[in-house]
Amino acid sequence: MELDSKDGAINLVKGLSGSRFFDYAVMIMLQNNLDYENEAELRDIYNYYLFINELEDHIFDYYRKKSLVAESDKEYKKEYYSKCIDFWQTLSWENNIPVFYEEGFEDELFKRFGTKTFTGEGGDQIGFFAGHSVINDKRIIEHYGRQTKLLSCL
Repeated sequence: MELDSKDGAINLVKGLSGSRFFDYAVMIMLQNNLDYENEAELRDIYNYYLFINELEDHIFDYYRKKSLVAESDKEYKKEYYSKCIDFWQTLSWENNIPVFYEEGFEDELFKRFGTKTFTGEGGDQIGFFAGHSVINDKRIIEHYGRQTKLLSCL
């Protein structure tokens, strides 16, 4: 699908990315020869797409190996964090690249790409779960004179 203008294609890529359709955003980017290497937001979208696909392959490989042989959790974690740090280095920043730390990385993934990640250990293996938030809504609920805040994230 070729679009009428470069600006139209860029707006579509940003809209698809904001809707968490990263595969389609990159497809439109490539089909329309957008200069993602020199435009920070497009570069981040493209690099994120590469990152999540590489991470998915890594995680599936871990589970496959874990089911067949005793895969090293320590080695898996080391490779996982290495991939995260590599991706952190590719992100566009206003100033210098901040020092990587896990919580900051998770916050940045959510802020930029709507990604929520959860890691944990159960039984004899590591669990890694990630998903994209499409709706992120804070609401104040009042009932019988009491009040609380509720965060809904879909």
